[in-house]
Amino acid sequence: MKKYTKIVVIAVLMILLLLKINQLTGVQITILILFLIIALYLFEKREVKRGFQSGIRRLYICVDFDGVNRAIFDLKRNALFSIMTKEAALTLEKLIAFYSEGKRLEHSAVKDKYYRFWADQVDFLAGITESLSIPQEINKLLSELDRERISVSRCYEKNRIEESEKLRSEVSSSLLIAELSLLCSHVATDERLKQYYNKVAQNLSKGAFESVTLSEGDHHFYLNHQTC
Repeated sequence: MKKYTKIVVIAVLMILLLLKINQLTGVQITILILFLIIALYLFEKREVKRGFQSGIRRLYICVDFDGVNRAIFDLKRNALFSIMTKEAALTLEKLIAFYSEGKRLEHSAVKDKYYRFWADQVDFLAGITESLSIPQEINKLLSELDRERISVSRCYEKNRIEESEKLRSEVSSSLLIAELSLLCSHVATDERLKQYYNKVAQNLSKGAFESVTLSEGDHHFYLNHQTC
């Protein structure tokens, strides 16, 4: 929802409250104001998450880097309170910087569990962190795309890379299929098959993986942008 629409809704609610204020006791007025503040906070939090998820879908399903930048712009422009959109915008900026430019941004300020989840996925793929930890309490917050992200990330662990070929036929996201194709290329023994997987990865990532190689860390593989 656009910022001016939110302001209009809030203004209407406040006018209604003022019209009825003479009929309410002090306690009732206090309770109603607290209710409106809490409702506004929850509504804004939901709107920010929806905007964030829109950016995630534009990146992973459409591989639309410009669309992700627009999602970041919209989050900031339509925010009633900039502090509530800060972590969502930072996380999307981290994602787009990694995939489009090969930059490994570290945002330790991201504390929200859901945005931290996405930031951790990128840190793992970039080789910044060696282990992939998914807090149990975050499971109820995850969408289907979020769970696909976890499954693909798990394939980057050395003992699970063989699962990449099977999973490749099960995920629906273009960018995740591109990531799995790089893993399949690493596993394939036939040179023509290697070239095929690499070509698929480049095409589905719309050229973002042209300069990317699969590098080997101590415990998992990671995406190495050679132009960094």
